[in-house]
Amino acid sequence: MSHRLPLTLCAVALVLQASPKSEHLHKLWEIDLNRIIRPVGVDHISALPIFALRFSPDGSNLAVVADLFEHQGRGKSYLLVLKADGGLEGIKQFVVNSSVRTMQGPSWDHPDLSWDPSGDAILVTGTMTRIPGGASCEVPEGTVFIRDNLAITREKPNSQRSPDVSHFVFYGSNCERNLAPWIVEDDLRIVESSTERGLVYLNAGSRPMALVIDPVAEKIVHAWQSNGPGGSGHFADSGHAICGGEDVASKRKASVSCWDVDTGKLIATAPSANGGIPMATAERAARVVLSDYIRSWDAQWSEHQELFRGRIAWDFKRNQELLSWKPGSQAWDTGPSFHNSEPVRFAMSPDGKYVAEGSNGVVHLYQIEP
Repeated sequence: MSHRLPLTLCAVALVLQASPKSEHLHKLWEIDLNRIIRPVGVDHISALPIFALRFSPDGSNLAVVADLFEHQGRGKSYLLVLKADGGLEGIKQFVVNSSVRTMQGPSWDHPDLSWDPSGDAILVTGTMTRIPGGASCEVPEGTVFIRDNLAITREKPNSQRSPDVSHFVFYGSNCERNLAPWIVEDDLRIVESSTERGLVYLNAGSRPMALVIDPVAEKIVHAWQSNGPGGSGHFADSGHAICGGEDVASKRKASVSCWDVDTGKLIATAPSANGGIPMATAERAARVVLSDYIRSWDAQWSEHQELFRGRIAWDFKRNQELLSWKPGSQAWDTGPSFHNSEPVRFAMSPDGKYVAEGSNGVVHLYQIEP
């Protein structure tokens, strides 16, 4: 593994892009995972890429999925649970299944990482790990928590003659089947869940329809036939809002907006952000971290492409862009001819006051000030 600077607990201001906003990011701590991870004795990526970060529901812990290696015949990653206060005591490490998304886009935007509302369990790519004790069990990939000790996934029907039928299956805390399946006469895919309200956001693949459901009550909360959150949706504001972005390569102005989950009405559209994906929302506040792009013509391939400009923190209830910054990047190789380079991965705390970023084995925590 490569080595970085020693772990430091520091407080320095991050250099931001020029902006009229008064807020800024204040660095609270930095943790080098190279000095913490206990290798399992297998070959891995020396650059230690970080693939996903997500705060626990109460904001006290930060889950980090890092590295990619083969163990016992299948792809694996490390799952680390860090203290949000930067403390080094009690950091936990697990090995979980991995089918990590290595490219940006809608799939990058929704890595398989989900916390149980109690904070006692994490789902990563079908591995359900109990934080106290470390016991784990297996469920299908794409399973997400919706309530305490209750998770949901979409199961494909056995019959190829019924492709437009979705079976939503429930699992309990020991990966056992729980509750009766809910069968819906449509081809719907799970995008994200809100454990605050036990809701699930679904889209219909190539069609513009999207909807929010309460799967336990077997109830549709709201459906958008068009002009909704689209293929990428994130819950915010305690499950009362859903936010989504658009593909910059397909249109010059790709708006980023948030909608009311119960009424379906548009709450706000970000004033200047373009594209928005990937994004991270505050689970219990009206704040979002957006990715901002410009559209550029590629003469070599005769097509439009999106160029990353930076990130924007946006308060959608006030419709105010709080600050903008250009994050660093991470790079790693997965073979002699496959090189990856991307902006650092990130997450937003449930209260919307903190942003975590991670790249090549190093995790930072910033506070949005004032």
